Amino acid sequence: MKKLIGAGILLLVLVFSFIALWLSRGAKACLEPGVLGSQMNKVVKFWADSNIDQGNRTVDVIISDALNAGEAEAKKEQAEGEVSDPDAEILPAANKPSFFQVMQRTFFRETASAEGDTDFIKAFNNRPNIITWTHKGRISVSEKEMAAEITKVILRAGEAGADINIVTQGFAAAPALKAIDALKTANRNGRVPVVNKLVALDMNRPTLERINPAFSPKFQRPDNLKEWVNMWRNPSAGNMVIIELHNSEHKGKRFSGGEIFIPFIIQRGISDQDMVNLVKNFIQKGFSLQQVLDYLFQYVKNKIAEAAEKGKQEAAYSAATSEKAQNYKRKFAMQSIEQPINPLDAISMGLEGKNKKTADGEGEKTEIKSMTWEAGAEYCKKKGQKLPGLAELKNMWKKECSDGENADFCKGWFWSSQETKSGNAWYVAFSSGRSGSYRKASSHYVWCVP
Repeated sequence: MKKLIGAGILLLVLVFSFIALWLSRGAKACLEPGVLGSQMNKVVKFWADSNIDQGNRTVDVIISDALNAGEAEAKKEQAEGEVSDPDAEILPAANKPSFFQVMQRTFFRETASAEGDTDFIKAFNNRPNIITWTHKGRISVSEKEMAAEITKVILRAGEAGADINIVTQGFAAAPALKAIDALKTANRNGRVPVVNKLVALDMNRPTLERINPAFSPKFQRPDNLKEWVNMWRNPSAGNMVIIELHNSEHKGKRFSGGEIFIPFIIQRGISDQDMVNLVKNFIQKGFSLQQVLDYLFQYVKNKIAEAAEKGKQEAAYSAATSEKAQNYKRKFAMQSIEQPINPLDAISMGLEGKNKKTADGEGEKTEIKSMTWEAGAEYCKKKGQKLPGLAELKNMWKKECSDGENADFCKGWFWSSQETKSGNAWYVAFSSGRSGSYRKASSHYVWCVP
């Protein structure tokens, strides 16, 4: 009897194992044609049929996470409260699938793609030579499976003599980096496969590490990746846009949205479309990420300085319609500056020497400057004053801006005197009253108090 029971159990195990194997093979079958690989083969065939020289071949790989896009939007809408450090926040892309979702992906998956393309993917539809993939995070594809797909495309592009740019939204940045890093020692016909640019939207280093511990702070840009940029919003700090650059010169140089986007865009708020336009600029042929960011940074910096010197609101409109702005349009094709709205600038224009009430309630002329934290602390010290503490600064916001008055004045970020353990400093966004911390080298408003 025991032998019969043992044989029955063994038979059941064999049957279930066979069923599991059969189901898993069916789930993997949706990847066999190659979600990206099949598209890449068509692009290569087009190049060959059209006799396009290798020097003129470029392919853009655009991968978007439909699940992460929805979660990021929901998180942006419910963002409230304070955050300790902008780069300490784990983004929705790090969310792991549940056990049941993994089982569904492993045994019952019918497709590795989402039902339809995201708005992010659709924004690139007019670009030539693109291949796209819209998925549902790790519910529809694992990191290993996506890395394998991306590896095939990188190798195929290298064989065709083409430049390749990879743009990801959400989770896909991790498998993209994994694929690139794995190929850094590969030898294909005497060459190492190279990726020109990786632009990772809705991604930062803490999130990468949460997805895969291999991407710890010690992880550096692979040598076969020329440039890599992370770009994300911090929803708990007024949806601040942060851009982080990795190339041969910089290991994570950071820019805030206020340092990159044109003044009136900052004034109305950086939209998702503005971020997409910036991504499009990043992958323009002939321009490096460094060149685009440096150009924009210097342009905004110059216009802030000009407007601060003139001290007139009209200077913001002049900045948006100047010859330099038109030159920028010709160079990088940023669409956002074609229809300027309110020319007021929330960075520094029009706020110098504004008549305001000080924290003690006495009416007097208070000078409000835009500068780095250290420059601001020194500036206040020379005036025999100081930067306000965080609590004091919040009280100033409540007194000046919480009732909806002083609309033009209440749109900037103001430095407090308080520092964080990581060496950043706290600020208060006078548009919302939220507080957060950011690097001291960034320029925000300084309001000195006795």
